[in-house]
Amino acid sequence: MKEHKTPEDLITLIQISDLHIRNGRLYRQLNSIEVTNKLINQISEGGIYDYCILTGDLVDPCSSDNYVELLPVLTKLQSFCKNVCVTAGNHDNLQLMKQILPEDILFPPFVADIGGRYIASVNAIYESENPRFPENEMSILKNKLIKPKPVTIFSHHHVKQIGVPKLDAEMVSNFQNFRIY
Repeated sequence: MKEHKTPEDLITLIQISDLHIRNGRLYRQLNSIEVTNKLINQISEGGIYDYCILTGDLVDPCSSDNYVELLPVLTKLQSFCKNVCVTAGNHDNLQLMKQILPEDILFPPFVADIGGRYIASVNAIYESENPRFPENEMSILKNKLIKPKPVTIFSHHHVKQIGVPKLDAEMVSNFQNFRIY
């Protein structure tokens, strides 16, 4: 018999990726700030969310000015998202993000136990040809994920081949080493 959840048992989560905010310049003929503001306004009409996870490539190119341009977007998200988490993508600089973004933004490795499953986020970093999950973040996740239950991991890069060669070339190279239980 299937258990029916009540609205109080459910979480609301939104994932946003590849904003590519750039200060005063177009990204592929689009004003990324204008497009992002329209997106955030549409999302805000959905009510209050438990989690908003921004999965990388927040700015492009990576610069202090571009992260400052991102701040109003984060402020708006925080007005209708209880928890805002960001992960770094290949166009981001994690150290710069941590210097500029607000202290109440959640950074990986982030884990939430939401009853029947975990949600977690992890950065994808480039150390060579392919993105990797940092070993220290994977170790922290393993220590936080203590109960055997499903885990949904949010990151900028995917962990399994999806059949698109260009995207599969950007797959996380060390995920197979990540065993929890």
